Amino acid sequence: MTEMQKGHASPLFPALADTGAAADRPALRFGERSLTYAELAAAAGATAGRIGGAGRV
Repeated sequence: MTEMQKGHASPLFPALADTGAAADRPALRFGERSLTYAELAAAAGATAGRIGGAGRV
């Protein structure tokens, strides 16, 4: 049985799951704008929630 089948999947991007000091580090930068790992994880979670029931993405 795989870890996924057991319900113990490791995150694809471990830094996004980190709630420690790494969560406050910049994850993305574009010019003067940046997102921390925590902000990126929140945005990704919100997007996943919106498209979760969609048949096609």
